[in-house]
Amino acid sequence: MTDLDLARRKNFCAKRESSYDRSGDNADLISFDSGETKTIAELDGPGAISHIWFTIACEDDLHYLRKLLLRVYWDGAERPGIESPVGDFFNVGHSFSATHSCAAFSTSTADQRLGGRMAMNCWLPMPFREHARVEIANESEADVRSFYYYVDYRQQNALDDDIFYLHAQWKRENPCDGWTGPGSIWHSPAWSKRRAGPEGKNLDGKGNYVVLDAEGEGHFVGCNLSVYNHYRGWWGEGDDMFFVDGQQFPPDLHGTGTEDYFGHAWGMQNNQALYHGVSLWAPHNPSAPGDAADWVGFWTMYRLHLLDPVPFTKSLVMGIEHGHANNRSDDWSSVAYWYQNTPEHKQYTATRPSTNSTLQCHLPTSARRTRSENAGRFGGGMGYRRAKRTLNDHFHTNQSPTQAIVGRPYHANMVTTDCHDSDFRRAAGSRRLPGPRRRSPGDDCLQPGGSRIRSTSL
Repeated sequence: MTDLDLARRKNFCAKRESSYDRSGDNADLISFDSGETKTIAELDGPGAISHIWFTIACEDDLHYLRKLLLRVYWDGAERPGIESPVGDFFNVGHSFSATHSCAAFSTSTADQRLGGRMAMNCWLPMPFREHARVEIANESEADVRSFYYYVDYRQQNALDDDIFYLHAQWKRENPCDGWTGPGSIWHSPAWSKRRAGPEGKNLDGKGNYVVLDAEGEGHFVGCNLSVYNHYRGWWGEGDDMFFVDGQQFPPDLHGTGTEDYFGHAWGMQNNQALYHGVSLWAPHNPSAPGDAADWVGFWTMYRLHLLDPVPFTKSLVMGIEHGHANNRSDDWSSVAYWYQNTPEHKQYTATRPSTNSTLQCHLPTSARRTRSENAGRFGGGMGYRRAKRTLNDHFHTNQSPTQAIVGRPYHANMVTTDCHDSDFRRAAGSRRLPGPRRRSPGDDCLQPGGSRIRSTSL
């Protein structure tokens, strides 16, 4: 916006859809039963959504911010252009409430915690030519009795031909397909030896965590990345890479490290700026404010390309190494934001979705992991007591009872319980239990069928 743009004559009519009480009373909210989907806005074009505000209360499910899905459909498309858990779309992951502010989003809470209440705002412009439909799907096992919203939009006479549609897509890999077995513990002697070998070089980018895989014409305007550390040590050092229009390695846009891409250095710091920063800083057991506690905990970082968009005419694959040369196997999830000339975008290949998941996804066989296999990612040399403490922290105390497991290239949520001793003994390298314990048919979350996130019955 130039200095005089705000003073210039406006050629639109400002309108709003909201949850205000139509009776004139103060019950300015709507509710959702478990499994229910509702349309909260039907907008006629041409026009553009200019602002969305939500706040929600769901005391019966601490993970409601991941289990309520936002979907926005443009111009009668069958598939949504925007599809994401509510919390992640508004730039805060892991089902946490947090306070942050940047050029496109803001959230505000009195209590940063898992499942807290917060105000959520988005100001990314969302143009449409004929029609827009905004819907919310409650994928939680709990009813949501308090959902407040504004959808502010502009009704215009026309849109120029070069105005594109906003797209946003969430995805998850838990764990990322990184190193396993001996040498997978960060900075251990075995790790250093492995790091110096051929596995310590990434000369094609093929194993990167893919934030966006788009086809068509458009421009990338940003992303957020949420990380949960499955074992101790710094989870960064992964380079960002943008493969524009089928570029081969090395791409024209090749970065130097995860924290560098998100505008920080020497690790991440607990601060925010207009176009980059940390929207969620929640390390486990910090010794002082700002302490990263060996980088074990929950983080969400964001990078907005509002001043430096990345255009593409045919395709864009944007990814980040999960650890240098993809050596880390942590829980990563992300939302990509981009504009594209079509109301629908490329769908990820349907391979193996979850059937007992609240966020249905597609999992190739290579991404399949059971809890005991995830435990093995701690390396064969870890002591039994340490492995049990670490895994219980992750699977029981500090994570969702409906916690996501592997999503490559998409995501899934798996119902988890406290790990059995057999899982910990395998994590510690014990040979007393030669094979995995018997699991129920739904444990692996891998059944054929399906093509994208959609409501499912548990």
